[in-house]
Amino acid sequence: MVSGYAAYGFTLHGSSYVRITGTGDAAYKYGILIDGSVANTSMGFGEDTHIRDVEVDHMEVSHTGVGMSCAPTPSCDPTTWSTSWKMYNLSFHDNYVHDTFYEGYYIGNTQPYYTYTCNGSNVTVQPQQIDSVKFYNNILTNIGYTAVQISLVTGGLDIHDNQITNFGAVNKPQHQTGILVGGISQGQVHHNTMLGGTGNALEYFGAGLLKVYNNVFANAGYDGSVQGQAAILIADKPKKESKKAGGGGRAAPVTLSQRLA
Repeated sequence: MVSGYAAYGFTLHGSSYVRITGTGDAAYKYGILIDGSVANTSMGFGEDTHIRDVEVDHMEVSHTGVGMSCAPTPSCDPTTWSTSWKMYNLSFHDNYVHDTFYEGYYIGNTQPYYTYTCNGSNVTVQPQQIDSVKFYNNILTNIGYTAVQISLVTGGLDIHDNQITNFGAVNKPQHQTGILVGGISQGQVHHNTMLGGTGNALEYFGAGLLKVYNNVFANAGYDGSVQGQAAILIADKPKKESKKAGGGGRAAPVTLSQRLA
């Protein structure tokens, strides 16, 4: 168990070809526990700087600000820009994230551009993009903000067989979605179950074909208003006052084939 640290419970910097797994003892499904309740830990698990080919599985994260994050922010160092580095082959599966104040998962930077003054000159740069993300067999419950937010995945995103309950628990507008796919992402969302939340069960702001099928979305959008919110939101531009939609331009086609409860 990891506990008592205010900033991060577990973090990777500049790492490649790494698997972090809680398997090994059959008595524990989640062999790694990060408990943020003691020190109000801001981030349960984080990946930063130059990351690629990382797999995280069978980890439990509870009572943190954000559960897990991989969203490197560029700086004046050119090696942190999208023109110099791309993340490949990220995998998050068989994890249990619960009782977070903010997002459950924050994967991919959601701000499309950053402007800095470097060596006396203004430069505008883009954050690192991700080639592919696999996100499956995860359980999330009692998530304060958006449960799963994944952006800037240009090669392919596969989100499947996840169970999400009680997302957007603090009922904060613009931050209360079950699964958000944004920022030039494309791929597929299938065989997920999302039960109960204050916002949309699924939001899409990407820029490629997204296939959505065989999901169960139930009791979404109960934000306390008379009209509530829809189970699915597809938009062609980022939402007002939110950088979490990412990207720009018009959303590409979405195919929908699923059960809505």
